[in-house]
Amino acid sequence: MLTIALAEDHLEMRRGIKNFINNIANCSVVMEAANGYELLQQLNKTKKLPDVVVMDINMPLMDGIAVTHCLQVLYPWLKVIGLSLYCNQTVVTDMIEAGAKGYVSKNNIGIYLQKALHTIYAGNIYIDESFDLNEFHFTTKENNNQSIETIVLTEKEKLFLMYCGSGLSYEQIASLLFVASDSVYNYQKHLKEKLKINSREGLMLFALQHGIAKVARLENHAA
Repeated sequence: MLTIALAEDHLEMRRGIKNFINNIANCSVVMEAANGYELLQQLNKTKKLPDVVVMDINMPLMDGIAVTHCLQVLYPWLKVIGLSLYCNQTVVTDMIEAGAKGYVSKNNIGIYLQKALHTIYAGNIYIDESFDLNEFHFTTKENNNQSIETIVLTEKEKLFLMYCGSGLSYEQIASLLFVASDSVYNYQKHLKEKLKINSREGLMLFALQHGIAKVARLENHAA
C-alpha cells in the first residue's frame, strides 16, 4: 500500500484530491494538512511516515516550496509531488530544486497524478506532461547556494534559520524544535551575535541567500 500525506489549504479541493487518490489501487491518504506548518507538526508526531507527500505550492504559513526544502533536510528519503493551479516554469523549477520529485498541475490531476505517484515511488522524477521539459534548466544545491563553510552552525541553529527563513513565528518554530519559546529567542540572540545581524529580517535574508531556507516565487494568480 502506497501511503500518502496530502497538504492543501482549500478544503473542497483537498477532499476531491483525497477521494481521487483513495480510488487508485493500493494508494491511501493517511494524513491531511491545511498548510505547511500543520503538515510538519503531524510528521513530527507520527510514528510511521507516509511514502509520498502531495503538496500544494501556494499555502498559508509555509508555502509548498519552503516545506519541501524542510522535508529534504528533516526526512531526505520522503518523496514529494508539487501541485498548483496556475504555475509557471519558475515555480515548477523552484519546487524541483527544493527537493520535490514531481509536479502535476491541478488542472491535470485526473490525467497525470496516478502516473506521477507511481513514477516517483519507483525512484524517478515526474513533471506534468503538459510542460515542455526542454525549457527547464535545473541547478544543483551546491551550485545554487553561497558558501558558508567558514561559519560554524549547530544543527539546531541551522533548523532555526531554516524555519525563520520560511516565515514561521518564533512560537511556531519552538513547537517544531520541541523547545520552549524562551529557547528560540536565545537562538535568535546568539545567531545575531555570531552572524553580526541586527534583525529577524536579516536572519531570514541570510537563510535565503545561503540556501538554508527557500520560499516560493509565486505569481498573484497561483493557487
